[in-house]
Amino acid sequence: TVLSFLAQTSLLEVISILGDKPLIARVMTTLGVAEQNGVSAYQLLESADLRRVAIVNGLISEISASGCIFRLNSEEEMQLFTVAVGCFPGIMAYFLDQLKSSIKERNGGSLNDYEKVLPTLLGSISQLLVEAGSLQALQGRIATRGGVTSAMIDSLEQSGLDDAIDRSIEAGLERMQSSIK
Repeated sequence: TVLSFLAQTSLLEVISILGDKPLIARVMTTLGVAEQNGVSAYQLLESADLRRVAIVNGLISEISASGCIFRLNSEEEMQLFTVAVGCFPGIMAYFLDQLKSSIKERNGGSLNDYEKVLPTLLGSISQLLVEAGSLQALQGRIATRGGVTSAMIDSLEQSGLDDAIDRSIEAGLERMQSSIK
């Protein structure tokens, strides 16, 4: 069994180099895998038999004890996984830095310990999401109609955050596709 972690190479390119004799799986992992709490995805040829799928699933389970393992069926799904899930920590860091800058600006530049609360804040968000069961349920639970959170979400929607996210995903996919060619 060969596991390929080459981010800029498609499964078919790996197979063309190694041939189709060994079981070849293209694997993408996210930050946290070293601590066995990250997310992993793998891609096999569509013709892979169930026994081989079970073998790869077992191998990936060894490095991703969190249980977040996805079998993806196409190169397009793998690229979307990489852009959306693999880039998530960097995107969240950017969003949180923008929030920090905005708060500091409105507070006269004082927000010294903001970054110290972030790990606890992100941990509590994670726990709330697990308890709520879905993003929509969490938002409904937290964002009281007519409240502060709702006002902020409404403002983000009106400012075109949805479109900005769509454009950022498209830019990531374009970059990935140009590096694979």
